[in-house]
Amino acid sequence: MEAVVDRTLNYLSEFSQKLEVELDAAQKIIEKLKKQLQKQNPVAKDQVALQKEINAKDLQIRGLENEIVELKRSVEEEKNMAARMKFKMEEMQKELAKKDALIEKLIKKE
Repeated sequence: MEAVVDRTLNYLSEFSQKLEVELDAAQKIIEKLKKQLQKQNPVAKDQVALQKEINAKDLQIRGLENEIVELKRSVEEEKNMAARMKFKMEEMQKELAKKDALIEKLIKKE
């Protein structure tokens, strides 16, 4: 069970890292476009097109940031669930040990 949880956490972690890399790349593109815009002092039409591209990249970044937040939340939920399951398993093992000890006592008394 722990292996499944670990694999899920690893998958979510890798996916989150991938999204963060994409987010960084998109932010670099936006910065590059902004610098180009400032250097070129383009005509109004070019400026509008660049601004649209920048706005689209900003929207993409916001979407990726939201996905990262959701993935991090999911990872935390999975970690919490794994911890609860581990705690429950430990409690069940303790209870089983108590029952085994009681059975041993009963067998010895007979």
